[in-house]
Parts: sequence; structure tokens; C-alpha cells
Amino acid sequence: MSGGSADRKLLATGTRADALVETVEHTHVSINDVPRWNLRLRVEPSGRSPFTVEKKVTLPSSWLPEPGERIAVVFDPARAGAVALVRDQSGALTVTGAPQTEVAGTRPVAAALEQLDELRRSGALSDEEFSAAKARVLGPS
Repeated sequence: MSGGSADRKLLATGTRADALVETVEHTHVSINDVPRWNLRLRVEPSGRSPFTVEKKVTLPSSWLPEPGERIAVVFDPARAGAVALVRDQSGALTVTGAPQTEVAGTRPVAAALEQLDELRRSGALSDEEFSAAKARVLGPS
């Protein structure tokens, strides 16, 4: 799950930036029982204009970022559409900021919960994964 050779090369040579997760959609495809997702990211490089990309990734649902979260990415300044996701040693994405609620450009909590419920009903999330993701959306009580 470390990405293809192009991603590995980009991780070694690219420029690091934060990206805002705008949308997360299940592609209804799995590889070795691991779901494939389409992420829409707003990459916000320091000293450059932000740009939006769509990236397909194969990730367990428990590692899936939520809309509104910020994750670390690496991009090729010569080809802004070339983006790789930064992962930790376990393969999980590197989160650089928690989702905001009711802030311009992010979804409110109710919308995030609706999307999670849709994913659970479609079978994309197990009940356990749904509960964990719901707890992340709701935050500490």
C-alpha cells in the first residue's frame, strides 16, 4: 500500500505541502479486500497558488481521511497534478490537521455523519469502522 513506483519516486524528489481533503468517495472496487477511494484534495503549497487534484488510493477504511482533514502530500512543481500521499511507517496517511466544523470550505458534522452512514449502508464500512469514524467526526465528548 505504499503506492506505485511513480509515487515512491515523487516522495523522494517532490515538494512537500499540506492538502485539504475536500471529498472522499468509494469507487466500489477493492484490491485484496482493501477498498479503493477517490480523494479530491486542495493542495496548498507554501509560496504557490493552491490547486485541486483527484487521487485514487487503496486504503483500509480505518485509515481513510475525513473531508476537512489536512494531510501531508508531495507534489512535482513541474507537474502540479502529480501528487503522492505521505504515509507513516504503518502505511497510514500523515494527518496534519483535524477536520473543522462549520468553517467555510469544510462540511458540517451532520454532513460528515450522513456520508459515513451511506458508506456503512452500502457495505463500504463495517459497523466497527463506522463507529470509529463517527467517534473521530464527533471528537471528544
